[in-house]
Amino acid sequence: LLESEDDPLPNYYFYDLNGKISQGFGDADKLFLSGFTGKDRLEVSNNAGYAGDMEIENRCGSLRWTHLFSGSTFSTVNVSWSKYVTGFISGMSGWENRMRNGIEDLTVKGNVEWFASPLVTFKTGFEATRYVFSYLLNFTGKADSAIQENTREPGRINLTATDYVGSAYVQGHAFLIGPLAVQAGLRASYFDNRRLAVLDPRVMLRYTLSDHAALKASWGIYHQYFRLASMPDFSFFDTWLPTDSTVNPGRATQYALGVESRPFEGYDLNIEAYYKRLDHVSEMNMFVTKGRDVRDFFFDGHGEAFGFEIFVQRKTGRLTGWAGYALGYVNSHFDEINDGRWFRPRWDRRHDVKIVGQYRLAERWNAGATFTFQTGQSYTGMTSRIRSTMPGDNIGVHITMPAERYGLRLPPSHQLNINIDYRTTLFGHPFTVFLDVFNVYSRRDIWYRYYDATGETTVVRDVRLFPILPSLAVEMRF
Repeated sequence: LLESEDDPLPNYYFYDLNGKISQGFGDADKLFLSGFTGKDRLEVSNNAGYAGDMEIENRCGSLRWTHLFSGSTFSTVNVSWSKYVTGFISGMSGWENRMRNGIEDLTVKGNVEWFASPLVTFKTGFEATRYVFSYLLNFTGKADSAIQENTREPGRINLTATDYVGSAYVQGHAFLIGPLAVQAGLRASYFDNRRLAVLDPRVMLRYTLSDHAALKASWGIYHQYFRLASMPDFSFFDTWLPTDSTVNPGRATQYALGVESRPFEGYDLNIEAYYKRLDHVSEMNMFVTKGRDVRDFFFDGHGEAFGFEIFVQRKTGRLTGWAGYALGYVNSHFDEINDGRWFRPRWDRRHDVKIVGQYRLAERWNAGATFTFQTGQSYTGMTSRIRSTMPGDNIGVHITMPAERYGLRLPPSHQLNINIDYRTTLFGHPFTVFLDVFNVYSRRDIWYRYYDATGETTVVRDVRLFPILPSLAVEMRF
């Protein structure tokens, strides 16, 4: 595959480092300590003067303690810390934009589970989290990251926010009359910045038709603390901010109906249909140049999501694996967007197919393959452009004007990956060699699309992802 000046290969690197230690203390107690750190960086540029640089950093660590009170009761306590940061710099002909968004959280949670009898189980727990959010935005043309904290100047924003969220829940599962089982629960949550307490009830019924089939139905209310929205001009980038006193937490009311079956020995077939009512969902306000509260950066709206999913799995034999297909619709409505008309947001991926297979070639050899297909994500096109100049200046900046938000779709995304592994021993320890080939037929999906307005004619350009990528890895367990 040759790299062209118009369609260059991205410059990409990443590193991941993780580890886990477990230690038992008698028969009743066990400690688990784990940690992870990683960073991804992707750079792209072309001969049209465009340059983009994106980074994703993730660090986390956790300490988990499990305690067995008796043969029917046990508890788990977990303390975890994580920090997730995403950022990008994009530029065209000397004009640069910078954005950086981060979430740091410290969480303590615990639960107790009691198997009261073979027919009845109870579970209760709590969770308390301290969040620290950061949000840096610079659309002034110079991507300077040295902006004073809590600045709200036009085109330059650097905000930080701290919040505390707590919740507690109780859940029970019981077999009622004959083949009917019910699982019901209630979660209570409190958002400190919003000074708001909410209740999330949920219930699930399961009716066993036979040894090979069962019907299930569920209903629940779920509140979302984070404010998540995409930027229409940068479809690859999401923005996260807290729920403060100026906005309400997101809320979803979900209904689902499904059937679980085993039509043949070793095969499972599950089908489920769902509908969700979405309240207080978010979309970015792309015209804000300075803000003080979360509502200054987001539009508040509502929406719906509905569809069905089919899942088939083979569990026995030399060939195992599963296949899934989902048909889904997502619709949103905001008074301030698209003249108040309903539209599909970025999350709408109408068709989603995934096929995973694993074949045992021999006692030590295994081969596998994964195929995925998704409808292309929605993006916002442009209809025209203008040139902005200072009085008395002949040199200006070309600015494109957006059309209907998320009114266009990128082409479908699909790829095939294969893998082969060989298992043996080295110095008496289990040792495995892995060969993975990512994107076998070298399909370069579109990462995002932008409009080049530097010349006399505006040109639509695509930034594409990677071609075929083989990799070799080894693993030793001791």
